Amino acid sequence: ADIESRNGNVAYLESDLEGARRHMVRAVALQPRNGRYLQTLSLIYAKAGELESARLHIEQSARLQPGVAGVAKLAARINNDLGDSDRAVYWYELALASEPYGPFGLKQAAAFYSSIGESRRMYERMVTYEALQLAVLDPVIVDVYEALGDDENAERVRGD
Repeated sequence: ADIESRNGNVAYLESDLEGARRHMVRAVALQPRNGRYLQTLSLIYAKAGELESARLHIEQSARLQPGVAGVAKLAARINNDLGDSDRAVYWYELALASEPYGPFGLKQAAAFYSSIGESRRMYERMVTYEALQLAVLDPVIVDVYEALGDDENAERVRGD
Protein backbone atom coordinates (compact mmCIF):
# COMPACT_ATOMS: atom_id res chain seq x y z
CA ALA A 1 0.00 0.00 0.00
CA ASP A 2 2.84 2.38 0.82
CA ILE A 3 4.47 1.75 -2.57
CA GLU A 4 1.17 2.38 -4.37
CA SER A 5 0.75 5.57 -2.36
CA ARG A 6 4.24 6.74 -3.22
CA ASN A 7 3.66 5.97 -6.90
CA GLY A 8 0.33 7.81 -6.71
CA ASN A 9 1.97 10.88 -5.22
CA VAL A 10 4.69 10.83 -7.87
CA ALA A 11 2.09 10.56 -10.64
CA TYR A 12 0.11 13.42 -9.07
CA LEU A 13 3.19 15.63 -8.96
CA GLU A 14 3.81 14.79 -12.62
CA SER A 15 0.20 15.86 -13.40
CA ASP A 16 -0.75 12.30 -14.35
CA LEU A 17 -4.15 12.30 -12.64
CA GLU A 18 -5.26 8.99 -14.13
CA GLY A 19 -2.07 7.26 -12.97
CA ALA A 20 -2.33 8.91 -9.58
CA ARG A 21 -5.93 7.77 -9.20
CA ARG A 22 -5.09 4.21 -10.26
CA HIS A 23 -2.27 3.93 -7.70
CA MET A 24 -4.25 5.54 -4.88
CA VAL A 25 -7.30 3.36 -5.53
CA ARG A 26 -5.01 0.33 -5.11
CA ALA A 27 -3.48 1.79 -1.94
CA VAL A 28 -6.96 2.39 -0.48
CA ALA A 29 -8.04 -1.14 -1.46
CA LEU A 30 -5.03 -2.53 0.41
CA GLN A 31 -5.52 -0.31 3.47
CA PRO A 32 -9.11 1.01 3.46
CA ARG A 33 -8.81 2.50 6.94
CA ASN A 34 -5.82 4.69 6.09
CA GLY A 35 -7.21 8.21 6.23
CA ARG A 36 -4.17 9.75 4.55
CA TYR A 37 -4.61 7.56 1.48
CA LEU A 38 -8.27 8.55 1.26
CA GLN A 39 -7.32 12.19 1.67
CA THR A 40 -4.86 11.98 -1.21
CA LEU A 41 -7.42 10.18 -3.38
CA SER A 42 -9.91 12.92 -2.59
CA LEU A 43 -7.46 15.61 -3.68
CA ILE A 44 -6.91 13.74 -6.94
CA TYR A 45 -10.66 13.59 -7.58
CA ALA A 46 -11.00 17.29 -6.74
CA LYS A 47 -8.17 18.21 -9.12
CA ALA A 48 -9.92 16.17 -11.83
CA GLY A 49 -13.16 18.09 -11.18
CA GLU A 50 -14.96 15.07 -9.73
CA LEU A 51 -16.23 16.81 -6.61
CA GLU A 52 -18.81 14.19 -5.59
CA SER A 53 -16.09 11.52 -5.47
CA ALA A 54 -13.80 13.99 -3.72
CA ARG A 55 -16.48 14.63 -1.08
CA LEU A 56 -17.11 10.93 -0.51
CA HIS A 57 -13.42 10.21 0.06
CA ILE A 58 -12.55 13.31 2.12
CA GLU A 59 -15.49 12.72 4.46
CA GLN A 60 -14.44 9.10 4.88
CA SER A 61 -10.89 10.30 5.53
CA ALA A 62 -12.09 12.83 8.11
CA ARG A 63 -14.13 10.17 9.93
CA LEU A 64 -11.00 7.99 10.10
CA GLN A 65 -8.91 10.92 11.40
CA PRO A 66 -11.04 12.50 14.13
CA GLY A 67 -9.49 15.61 15.58
CA VAL A 68 -7.45 16.41 12.45
CA ALA A 69 -8.75 19.88 11.68
CA GLY A 70 -7.13 20.15 8.25
CA VAL A 71 -9.08 17.19 6.88
CA ALA A 72 -12.35 18.46 8.35
CA LYS A 73 -11.69 21.88 6.76
CA LEU A 74 -11.18 20.19 3.38
CA ALA A 75 -14.48 18.35 3.82
CA ALA A 76 -16.16 21.66 4.64
CA ARG A 77 -14.67 23.38 1.60
CA ILE A 78 -15.68 20.62 -0.80
CA ASN A 79 -19.21 20.59 0.58
CA ASN A 80 -19.35 24.37 0.22
CA ASP A 81 -18.14 24.08 -3.38
CA LEU A 82 -20.95 21.60 -4.00
CA GLY A 83 -23.48 24.00 -2.49
CA ASP A 84 -24.24 21.88 0.57
CA SER A 85 -23.94 24.51 3.29
CA ASP A 86 -25.46 22.29 6.01
CA ARG A 87 -22.74 19.67 5.56
CA ALA A 88 -20.12 22.39 5.27
CA VAL A 89 -21.28 23.81 8.64
CA TYR A 90 -21.02 20.33 10.17
CA TRP A 91 -17.41 19.92 9.03
CA TYR A 92 -16.40 23.48 9.93
CA GLU A 93 -17.78 22.95 13.42
CA LEU A 94 -15.74 19.75 13.79
CA ALA A 95 -12.63 21.52 12.49
CA LEU A 96 -13.09 24.41 14.92
CA ALA A 97 -13.68 22.00 17.81
CA SER A 98 -10.40 20.28 16.94
CA GLU A 99 -8.42 23.47 16.47
CA PRO A 100 -10.35 26.25 18.24
CA TYR A 101 -7.65 28.92 17.99
CA GLY A 102 -6.18 28.06 14.61
CA PRO A 103 -6.05 31.34 12.70
CA PHE A 104 -6.50 29.90 9.22
CA GLY A 105 -9.50 27.79 10.22
CA LEU A 106 -11.18 30.61 12.09
CA LYS A 107 -10.75 33.10 9.25
CA GLN A 108 -11.90 30.57 6.65
CA ALA A 109 -14.93 29.59 8.74
CA ALA A 110 -15.78 33.27 9.37
CA ALA A 111 -15.78 34.01 5.64
CA PHE A 112 -17.94 30.95 5.01
CA TYR A 113 -20.42 31.73 7.80
CA SER A 114 -20.67 35.32 6.58
CA SER A 115 -21.42 34.10 3.05
CA ILE A 116 -24.36 31.96 4.23
CA GLY A 117 -25.77 34.50 6.70
CA GLU A 118 -24.59 32.64 9.81
CA SER A 119 -22.15 35.25 11.15
CA ARG A 120 -23.65 34.89 14.62
CA ARG A 121 -21.79 31.59 15.00
CA MET A 122 -18.47 33.41 14.80
CA TYR A 123 -19.62 36.33 16.93
CA GLU A 124 -20.49 33.89 19.70
CA ARG A 125 -16.98 32.45 19.50
CA MET A 126 -15.36 35.87 19.47
CA VAL A 127 -17.13 36.86 22.71
CA THR A 128 -15.58 33.82 24.37
CA TYR A 129 -12.16 34.44 22.82
CA GLU A 130 -12.12 38.11 23.77
CA ALA A 131 -13.07 37.20 27.34
CA LEU A 132 -9.80 35.26 27.60
CA GLN A 133 -7.94 38.58 27.26
CA LEU A 134 -4.92 36.96 25.63
CA ALA A 135 -2.95 39.42 23.52
CA VAL A 136 -1.66 36.54 21.41
CA LEU A 137 -5.24 35.95 20.16
CA ASP A 138 -5.84 39.58 19.18
CA PRO A 139 -4.48 39.24 15.61
CA VAL A 140 -6.61 36.13 15.11
CA ILE A 141 -9.70 37.90 16.44
CA VAL A 142 -9.00 40.90 14.20
CA ASP A 143 -8.72 38.59 11.17
CA VAL A 144 -12.06 36.99 12.03
CA TYR A 145 -13.80 40.34 12.36
CA GLU A 146 -12.29 41.45 9.05
CA ALA A 147 -13.47 38.23 7.38
CA LEU A 148 -16.94 39.00 8.74
CA GLY A 149 -16.71 42.49 7.24
CA ASP A 150 -16.82 44.05 10.72
CA ASP A 151 -14.17 46.77 10.55
CA GLU A 152 -15.48 48.46 13.69
CA ASN A 153 -14.77 45.47 15.95
CA ALA A 154 -11.50 44.77 14.13
CA GLU A 155 -10.34 48.31 14.90
CA ARG A 156 -11.53 48.05 18.50
CA VAL A 157 -9.52 44.89 19.13
CA ARG A 158 -6.53 46.25 17.27
CA GLY A 159 -6.68 49.34 19.47
CA ASP A 160 -6.97 51.85 16.60
